[in-house]
Amino acid sequence: MKRRSRIDITEEILDIAMEGANKTQIVYNANLNFITANKYLDMLIKKNLIKKKGDKYITTERGKTFQKLAKTLELDLDNNGKTI
Repeated sequence: MKRRSRIDITEEILDIAMEGANKTQIVYNANLNFITANKYLDMLIKKNLIKKKGDKYITTERGKTFQKLAKTLELDLDNNGKTI
């Protein structure tokens, strides 16, 4: 199994939280442990890519823009025969 990059994990968390997700949903759907998930969620909140509302994490507009740009970059690199 290939190791995921920080960008891959970030994209996945942002995707899971698009409609709102609690921490347990993020942990299981992103295949992370709670310690790692906490680190990513804290970082994403500080960078205003995700926000916490009650017990739910929701991707912000800035997070949606980040995710879209990251996917575009990944596709562009894939089209050139390279991967991230």
